[in-house]
Amino acid sequence: MASKIQGFGVGINMQHFWEVNALPAAQNNPNWSSDCADAAFQMVIGRIADTLRQIDAEGAGHHVATFICDESPKSEKIQKSYYKFKKKLPHLADYMRGISHLDDKRTPPLQMADLMADVAREMVAQWLDDPSTQATCPIPGSVLEIKCWDRDGMLRALSGDSPIVTEAT
Repeated sequence: MASKIQGFGVGINMQHFWEVNALPAAQNNPNWSSDCADAAFQMVIGRIADTLRQIDAEGAGHHVATFICDESPKSEKIQKSYYKFKKKLPHLADYMRGISHLDDKRTPPLQMADLMADVAREMVAQWLDDPSTQATCPIPGSVLEIKCWDRDGMLRALSGDSPIVTEAT
């Protein structure tokens, strides 16, 4: 039976990240973050905002997202990434309602998000092991897409061409 809960996953090819991060073009580049966690947060935020922009462009009405994250030592870092993204890409900021942090031990949707993150991590790891194969989802029907930021996407980000990750599957 397929799940009624669906999500997507974003991963970073860390070998590619460290190679691109070492390039002279990455140093002090406003389109680049040498902090891979910051880059990942912005990719997730960007993917959601861009999806809402696409829905709006298809005439389905204006949609916005409120981002809710775990209360954790990373909360401040995630919030800074959120506001940096809104400033960097104002055309997507209109789809971003706000960000808040809740206790994942007391918030079932955040517990499900943790499960989805683990599923996505497993699928990205499968794809990185063998990019020629389709990663299999351990919870059938629950993952809409998996994206992996690779060298090509990173080089496009360096040039300011795209903050959104490239297709992996």
